[in-house]
Formats: sequence, structure tokens, C-alpha cells
Amino acid sequence: MGVIKMIFLKGKNKKLKEKKKKEKAKRVPSKVTSVLPFLDITEDCIMLKNEVMDIIEIEGKDILSLTESELARDINIFHTFYKTVNVDIKLVSMNFPVNAKKQKEYVEYKMNKTDNPIYKSFLVDKIRELEYLEKNKTNKEYYLFLFAPNLDVLNSVRNTVNRTIPNALHVRALSIEKKQSILYKLNNKNSKIMSKRSDFVG
Repeated sequence: MGVIKMIFLKGKNKKLKEKKKKEKAKRVPSKVTSVLPFLDITEDCIMLKNEVMDIIEIEGKDILSLTESELARDINIFHTFYKTVNVDIKLVSMNFPVNAKKQKEYVEYKMNKTDNPIYKSFLVDKIRELEYLEKNKTNKEYYLFLFAPNLDVLNSVRNTVNRTIPNALHVRALSIEKKQSILYKLNNKNSKIMSKRSDFVG
């Protein structure tokens, strides 16, 4: 009986130790939300724990086709921009799936307008081609991350961006959904994001 009792007590103590370990592990803040700085996202900005930020898309440009004077002009524009802005900014490039939503809508519109079976067959092939591009191809996109201590400063920086950079490159405001996709992709490097909606404002 003594041996059985010792075995029972040993097993009970082992379970108590494992229970204590689990309770101790629960106290450790292991959630990703406790590490990431993001709090909320609105039409005005992305709210972080200690500041606010925004993301603006910058459309790429073929610099090899520019003349020397055009290249010098663009360099001066960005030089002025960097001198004017006194907050943190970051240029980020990412690969995103091709978004052919507008093209598909146009092709479908043409299909509904035609009775020509040959032309309709051509349009069906075109839609399949666009769907293939959406599933298998990506575009390299460029974004300007703007950081500021508060919304007033952020608005001022956005005004500076809209006043200077468009003289060299096209800039686009992004929808909340697109900003969420960028942040998700940025923090989940191996994820694959499929384009299901129009991502741009206006």
C-alpha cells in the first residue's frame, strides 16, 4: 500500500507542477496585438500606439526614357520634398496581384451588347486571360508611408505630398481595404492576397 500511495502522490505532484506551468505560461503576453503598434484605421489615418500614419501610392516611372533635364527636374522635386517634410517617411515596394476588375467589367459589358458569336467567343477568351493574370501575375507597387505625432501634422504632410510629388510622379489615395491589405501583407510575408475589389479611392 505504501508503494501505491507514493506512486499516486508522485503522479499528483507531477500534475500540479504541469498545471502551475500552464498558469504561468498564460500570464506571458503572447498575442501579436501586444507587439504590433496598430490600434485602428479610419478614413483620416491609421492610428498607432504613439503616433498616426497614412499610406499613399506612388505610380512608377520609366526613368530610362527621361531626358537629362527631366531627370534633373524630378530629382529637384524630391530634394525639395525631403527638405520640406520634417517627419518620418518610408518608401515601400510590394508585389500585389493584378487587379483586372475594371477590364473584366468592360469586356462583360461588350459581351452583353453583341450578338456576334465570333466576337463573343473572343471576349470570353479575353475574360479568361484576365482571370489568369489575376491568379498568377503580380505588379510591383510603390507606397509612401507617412508618420506624424498627430492628425494635424499628418494632414500638413499630406498637403506637401500632393503639392510637390505629383509634379514628378502620379500619387493615389488608397481605400481603407487596400491599406489593410498592405499592412496585412507587410506583417505576413508569405501570404497571398487576391484582388476581389477596387482598391483605389475615386
